[in-house]
Amino acid sequence: MTNKRVTRRSNLQQRMQTLVYPYVLVEASAGLPWGPLAPEQVEMRYWFTAAPAEAVSFGYNSERHAANRARLEQLLNEILNGDRERDFPKVADTEENRKRFCGYCIYRSRCDRGIAAGDLDEYDEEEFAEEDLERALEFSLEEIQELAF
Repeated sequence: MTNKRVTRRSNLQQRMQTLVYPYVLVEASAGLPWGPLAPEQVEMRYWFTAAPAEAVSFGYNSERHAANRARLEQLLNEILNGDRERDFPKVADTEENRKRFCGYCIYRSRCDRGIAAGDLDEYDEEEFAEEDLERALEFSLEEIQELAF
């Protein structure tokens, strides 16, 4: 990773890539000349260019693989069966949310919250994670503007 500083282990644990990458590797390994790989042969490692000696690793096993499969199936079902407006609401249009969420969103023009996504080099992941995400994502239906299609 090219972050300017090492990301906390707890934040890395919550990333989708920590779930997806090992899962896909195990599933796809059956088609490789040296495959298939057992989940126990896989490890997710984050290496930071700013601190090469401070790599963060996550072991993998059959239990985690089964849990990841269930989680991915759940997410895919939610996406494929969801109603856009009800199941995928926009964050409330506040100054804080525009700074933290909308500022880096490539779809922000769809919500009239800017034209292009901000520069991710200015994104401070540690500052973002320290905020109370539950509070920042709170909204009421009255706060959501109707979109014309």
